[in-house]
Amino acid sequence: KNISNPFDPKHQEAATEIFWRLQQGESLNNMETAHARLSSLVRNFLVKYSDDYDFDFDTYESIDVNPNKLGFFTETRSRTNSRMQHLSLLARFLLLERAKGPTRLGDGQIRELIDETIQADGIGNLSYENEAPARAVLKILKRFREVFQDDPLLDTEVYGTGVLALRYEYFTISCYLLLRHLLIHYVFDETVRLCFRDFVYDFYERTRGSSQASEHVLRFVENRQQDSAAVAERDRIIRYEFLDFADKKTIEIKFKDEQKAFSEKQRIAIYLRERGVCKECKREGKPEKQWVVPWSEFEADHVLPHSKGGQTLIDNGQVLCRTHNRAKGASYDG
Repeated sequence: KNISNPFDPKHQEAATEIFWRLQQGESLNNMETAHARLSSLVRNFLVKYSDDYDFDFDTYESIDVNPNKLGFFTETRSRTNSRMQHLSLLARFLLLERAKGPTRLGDGQIRELIDETIQADGIGNLSYENEAPARAVLKILKRFREVFQDDPLLDTEVYGTGVLALRYEYFTISCYLLLRHLLIHYVFDETVRLCFRDFVYDFYERTRGSSQASEHVLRFVENRQQDSAAVAERDRIIRYEFLDFADKKTIEIKFKDEQKAFSEKQRIAIYLRERGVCKECKREGKPEKQWVVPWSEFEADHVLPHSKGGQTLIDNGQVLCRTHNRAKGASYDG
């Protein structure tokens, strides 16, 4: 093929194709084969955030330790990346986010996900992390890590150790779905965080083959497959078991206000009441003429954040300029 320039897109594409064909001749698993699809944007996302190694396409050199690898994989989950298990799991999380809930999570679906994002300029292209499913996965896995990071039972001194309950993929996927559901629909405060953590340990112990296991637990364990029906069945069971666990601990799990965005009528009422003055611009001591936010740039903000149980009511609304509202949102979602 006479390829010699690592910065020439055509040479990159040819090298990728050769590498991919070589991979087909080996006894490789699905993820190892997909790893050769260097032009896939999803593949690049998986490698950046879950592979042990990275590659600098500017210097065309490998990086022995991946600085971008998520703490969920290096600290929280009790499994190494043998045969790219971390990449496969991250890909399944992406499939869940694309479907916005339980869906089929087989190897074929991962392969399709990777192949459908192959682009001519895909080598070294990391733009997929800006897509909604990728952003959602990163946010949830950050919260997942936060749930366990201060746990005295968590051993982070040795790579590959972590929460023993999360060593099984089917169990981890169900816990991910449960955490995702709680973050979307409930107030996830410190009490609920600790309740979720304790529940993971408790529920895992009840799935370990005890003769005293309930019907729900037995059905959960029996549905280890990655087809959509099994994933959905586990999701229903783990939600019920968590809420039952919370009831027994007398822990109140509060619903968020289902209306997240202010209506047009509410927005107008808030703007009129505050005379269009951005509270943060005023607090920062900007000149008075800069306090008023033009209607086209006004954003109605929750005084008590929606994520912390704040209701979408006029009394809980305030005027913020776009800059301050985005900054506040990043501090809660980050």
